[in-house]
Order: sequence, then structure tokens, then C-alpha cells
Amino acid sequence: MTIHIKKFKEINEGFYFSDEYDVDLLQEVIEGMRPNKVSDGEEFKEKLKEFNKLYSCKEPKRLSEVLGKQVAWWVDLNLVQDVIDRMNHVLNKDADKYKKDLKIFLQ
Repeated sequence: MTIHIKKFKEINEGFYFSDEYDVDLLQEVIEGMRPNKVSDGEEFKEKLKEFNKLYSCKEPKRLSEVLGKQVAWWVDLNLVQDVIDRMNHVLNKDADKYKKDLKIFLQ
């Protein structure tokens, strides 16, 4: 029996994201949190938190811990929300630079 773990786009099919949010980047962030043979995902989360500190963000928002949907135990929703907030031009004046630097960080 194969278990299918839904991708970010699949979970949020009915949810509209404006063009300012890079959903593929969000998926890569979530994949970086996933435990695997090389990493338990915790080191990635800590590095991402340090990376996010380089970009100020006013009035960060918080997602509900469950969003009404089941999420994997290894996904840190607060960290995902930090990434979403920093992609938002209203909350982060350097949102475009953040997305560009995040792509490099994720390589």
C-alpha cells in the first residue's frame, strides 16, 4: 500500500494565492523539513529560522495549528507562515529579494 502525501498546491487547491507568493518555494521549504536518510529536518528548520531573521517583517501572522486539515507531524506551520509573511510585500519591503535569496538558500 502506497501512501500519497499531498503537495502544498494539492492541499490548497481551493485557496487563492496571489502572484507574490511562490508556491513552489513554499513546497521546497516543506520538503526541507521532511526527515530523510541524510537529515532529521530539524537542522534545516534552525537554519531557515536564522535565514528569516535577516529579513524584517512587520506584524507577522499566525496560522492555526491545524488549518482544518491534517498536516504531517514534521511540518512547522509557524515557520511556513514566517516564509509566507516574508513573501508579502506589505509585511516585508524586501519581499522580492527574500524570494530570490530563499531560492539560493534552498539549493
